[in-house]
Amino acid sequence: PFTVSATASSGLTPVVFTVNAGTATVSGTNGSTVTITGTAPVTIRATQAACARYRPALIVTTGYSGGVSPIVKGGALVVAARLMASDEAGDAASHPPIAADAALVDASLGWLEEEFIRAHRGTIVSVPHAMPGPRQKAQLAAQLQAAAVDMESYWVAQAAGQTGTPVLAVRAASDTSTDTLPPGARFTAVKE
Repeated sequence: PFTVSATASSGLTPVVFTVNAGTATVSGTNGSTVTITGTAPVTIRATQAACARYRPALIVTTGYSGGVSPIVKGGALVVAARLMASDEAGDAASHPPIAADAALVDASLGWLEEEFIRAHRGTIVSVPHAMPGPRQKAQLAAQLQAAAVDMESYWVAQAAGQTGTPVLAVRAASDTSTDTLPPGARFTAVKE
């Protein structure tokens, strides 16, 4: 066993640790003691109870994503109608899909269209690491009917759902389904 810790500039407490992927257990104060129980890589998630403390009317999560559907071009926006999570092996069965609030999605897409901003309605899948190449992206798109991939939207929606807080996830595609990311890359330039 080993101990993990985290702090945030928000000053929110406590930070709670859970197993995101892999075979491990968490125990102790807020799950801060981790015990690895298998040989696969383990990902530990740290969260804070901002929704319960501040009761926001809405959470909007934005950022970059990888396009996994061929229709999502570099720079295009994807508004999540559904959020999913997949583990290292590509298994999404242990994470139930989260449906986005249809009225929020429709209103957002309507506003974006009025502003002549290219956007797609689709599934965003949160994964534990960047999707490095076309083969992995195509597999994810086929298995889960995904439009884009990121590393956090599902977890934000899951945490918000515990208090009934609606979430709108909007991601800009930094790479497309045919792009190969260099080793260790976090983002690539948006292509025009």
